[in-house]
Amino acid sequence: MMERTVTLGSKSGLHARPAAVFAQNAKGFQSQIILSKNDKTANGKSILSVLTLGAEQGDQVILKIDGDDAQFAIDKLVPLLEETWDESFAWNTGSAWTDHRHCTCDSSCSAYRCYGAANNGSVNRDSTT
Repeated sequence: MMERTVTLGSKSGLHARPAAVFAQNAKGFQSQIILSKNDKTANGKSILSVLTLGAEQGDQVILKIDGDDAQFAIDKLVPLLEETWDESFAWNTGSAWTDHRHCTCDSSCSAYRCYGAANNGSVNRDSTT
């Protein structure tokens, strides 16, 4: 099991769109993904569960990931929680998730919102930047 304490950067914390984007990305991993804030725990793959945390900008949440793809999942989900996004762009488009700058998957990846068309259909599986 991997565990990381993360300070939320989004102006809206983990509400509505941010929770939906996080859960959508988390669903792409086989690992169990749990978010905790104070005495509340949420299934990271469930939008409604994530919303119950009531997490605001600047709050610290604990991300726990258990499974074979835990390292990959933590590497991809932590930046999503930490980033201070331009809300009108990031949560509507998926930000880095649609332009493939940080993606190492193929164009069919739903975990990272990589739908190929966002980068003219090209995806570099070996690129980490």
